[in-house]
Amino acid sequence: MTHPRRISAAGEIAAKDPRGRIQVVQDPDPSGPPTALRTANPSWSCVGDAATHHIVFQDDVILARGFFDHVEKAAAAVPGEAVAFYEGWEGRNSGVVRLGALTGASWAYAVDEHVPSLALMLPAEAARGYARFAAEHGDGWPYDVVIQRYLKALGIPVRIAVPSTVDHDDVPSLAGNSKHGWRRATYFTDAAADVVSPDCASFPVVPFYQYGESKCAVRQDGRWEYLDTDRYLRRLGLAERCDADFAGAGEPDLPDEVRRQVWLTAFATGVAVAGATGREPDPEAAAAVMDSLGPGGLCEEYTDAELLPMIPRIRALALAALAAGRTAS
Repeated sequence: MTHPRRISAAGEIAAKDPRGRIQVVQDPDPSGPPTALRTANPSWSCVGDAATHHIVFQDDVILARGFFDHVEKAAAAVPGEAVAFYEGWEGRNSGVVRLGALTGASWAYAVDEHVPSLALMLPAEAARGYARFAAEHGDGWPYDVVIQRYLKALGIPVRIAVPSTVDHDDVPSLAGNSKHGWRRATYFTDAAADVVSPDCASFPVVPFYQYGESKCAVRQDGRWEYLDTDRYLRRLGLAERCDADFAGAGEPDLPDEVRRQVWLTAFATGVAVAGATGREPDPEAAAAVMDSLGPGGLCEEYTDAELLPMIPRIRALALAALAAGRTAS
């Protein structure tokens, strides 16, 4: 899905499929108000007659090597699910990807948030029904919220690739998303896995850092509850331990509130990791997902130029908090 101003970039993405299956679908009203929703309808409607699945890319993506083989294997492994090959570091589901990477999962189920839709695959029949649902229920809502509601109505779960096999090429948004700041994947690989397992992690607690605040998504009785992380840690009886470890962590050159919120997020992530597995996190994966923690939580407040020097300081603090959280309970 693209805008006429990006037709060349969209054509380059389509040409990467060695079997030539990708169609370029343009905004039907390019002079209208910026929205991905308008182009999503025809993009989801052009499903091949013999297709079992349908994938829609936006026009600002970077694809891992071997991506299309990986997509075919994923479709065969999980035929009835929605598959998001990208999750941005600014979303709640960044916490899902972070936990997946730290526990060695290759897929993880999304929390109840807008669906990551930069590169999304649906079963063909679900894809064919999207436009009707959007026409009836989509007025005034962003595309990723409409498709989340659609999949929820169908009872189709959304699994997210860990790591992402698609990244965001951070060009200016034509859909009005530049206000969200610097946007990249939480954890990206430039080479898609050769083997695709259907196994998918599901985490009952997902810490995340968004809009400068640390929160936890907590699943109870089939519903997601969203809490401040310090409140969640008090519920577990771990707030004092978290505070004591934070006090002993030193003071990297970061704003006080950033230090505090980063520590809370990574500490709670460590607690969640310890509850999911006794395995030691892979050091490279841990460093990568903590590299994205700061930009994800601060990208609407800070520019990329301001965030770049903060990343190594946040990473070091977050890795210390992760280790503290893993040994806290």
